[in-house]
Amino acid sequence: MKTSVINNALLSLIVIENRIHEHVLYNERACSFKGQFETYVQRVNELLKELGGSTKQVKKALDLDSLYEYSLKIFGDIFESLIGAVFIDSEDIGVTWRVLYDLMEPYIGIYSNLNAFQDHSRTKLLELWNQKAFMKNIKCHHETRAVEGAAGNDTRTIFRGLVDKDCVLQVTYEKEAKNKVRNFYRQYYELMSGFFEWVEKKAIYTENKEQIVDLIRQYDQQVKNQS
Repeated sequence: MKTSVINNALLSLIVIENRIHEHVLYNERACSFKGQFETYVQRVNELLKELGGSTKQVKKALDLDSLYEYSLKIFGDIFESLIGAVFIDSEDIGVTWRVLYDLMEPYIGIYSNLNAFQDHSRTKLLELWNQKAFMKNIKCHHETRAVEGAAGNDTRTIFRGLVDKDCVLQVTYEKEAKNKVRNFYRQYYELMSGFFEWVEKKAIYTENKEQIVDLIRQYDQQVKNQS
């Protein structure tokens, strides 16, 4: 539960929703950083618009997974620096606690509950996987490996979604890409949630691992053919 509240994505959201970022001074001639900074703020505002308003207004959780692709650590640092500055200026732990609580209170109830915790794709995948009786004895996990035959300066990494030892999903990322695990599990969850719906509609049931792997690949190919 703690990771649902104390994470960079949520601290960043608090900073942007409360417009604290508008008071941050940074070198605007650093074009790359300026672009990343503004892109992240824009992304947060777009998601809040889709949500119907700010978290405090609509009392609903934003999908924090959708922020990690654009995440910048500086927004979390801003939050922590603000609290540190309050403590240094006030020299009063009580005052510091009140500022911290006032900032976080609207978010604690929303993002620390079980439903918000389960919004993370990896958690949702494992929960869904374990709900299926025919999957309970089959391991869901992933592995990473270098691109085969790549030159020494190749920076790509392959993520493979495994059903026990069999690969059913493979995604290649640049080494410097942010939050590869979160983004990978979002795709893995989309694949498997669609697959489970597909086998239920077709009334297919088997506990044979090899048949399950073949069915997942069959479903995946069908989706690709339709797209």
